[in-house]
Amino acid sequence: MESDDRRQRCPLNRDQVLYLDGPLGRSRVEIAGQGARIATSPCPEQRCVLQGWIRRQGEVAACLPNHLVLRIEGGSETVDALSR
Repeated sequence: MESDDRRQRCPLNRDQVLYLDGPLGRSRVEIAGQGARIATSPCPEQRCVLQGWIRRQGEVAACLPNHLVLRIEGGSETVDALSR
C-alpha cells in the first residue's frame, strides 16, 4: 500500500481497517477475507471505491486524486488464459 511518501505492507490473513491521509483527506482501507479494498475516499468520482475487492497477485486498486495505491504482492500467480 502506498500513499505519497508512505509505503506499508500488510498481511491479507489478518482483518484490519486502516486510515490513510492524502491531499484530499482521509481514505479508509479494509483488509478482510484474503483481500483488500478502498472502502471510502474523499475523491469526487469514487472510482476507487467502486472498484471493490482485490485478491489476486498483481491486482491494483488506486485512488489517484488522493495519491493512494493498493497492490497485491507475493503468493502464487494464477493463469486467466493461455494462447498459442
